[in-house]
Amino acid sequence: MTFNVAGFLLASAMTANLADRDRATQLSLLGGMMGENLAGVALIAAAAGNAGLGTTTTGTTTTGSTGKTALPPAKVQGPGVPDDQDDAAAVVKARGLRPIVVSVASDDPIGTVIGTDPPAETIVNRGSQVSIEVSAGLLIPDVTTQEIEDAAEAIRTAGFENVSIEASEKSGKHDQAGTVEHQDPVGNSYADASSTVTLYVYNPPTVRAVEVLIEKNE
Repeated sequence: MTFNVAGFLLASAMTANLADRDRATQLSLLGGMMGENLAGVALIAAAAGNAGLGTTTTGTTTTGSTGKTALPPAKVQGPGVPDDQDDAAAVVKARGLRPIVVSVASDDPIGTVIGTDPPAETIVNRGSQVSIEVSAGLLIPDVTTQEIEDAAEAIRTAGFENVSIEASEKSGKHDQAGTVEHQDPVGNSYADASSTVTLYVYNPPTVRAVEVLIEKNE
């Protein structure tokens, strides 16, 4: 189901005065799932009204039927978040927390939200910072000057299954035969795990020898 940011923000506005902030967050997430349809708006409005019975709002505090002033809870539960980082940030803010996006190495597609720190459902102080962890892809090792067999093995060990071997346009010295002259993408950069890493080799072996070498490393 697609997360609807407009529905989420509409529901958040409708539940802004609820004393039970966990209940308000649940209704906001429900709005994000239901979108802006009239039936969903009516349902959330009814739920917000029922949850708010017996209370009146004064500034940033809530007064119940007993006349006592209730402050927002000092502790909140970290929310689960959707895959999109903008939607994830909106969900974290709605819980009364401060989102910050950080990139981490992962075999998930680049840009995908893979989790939070602290993890979802962790009890934290309201206003605390929550890191939204976004995949940066995997780090490609620098294998230039390495023997072709060692280089291919290093690339696969790093998480890249697609390795291509091409002849370098440069003529190497005799002792450079079979070593990597350069690579694409370059070493120490990040890429999706599904990316192909091409190794350009000085005086590479025959095509069949390369195929045997690749099969050996699989």
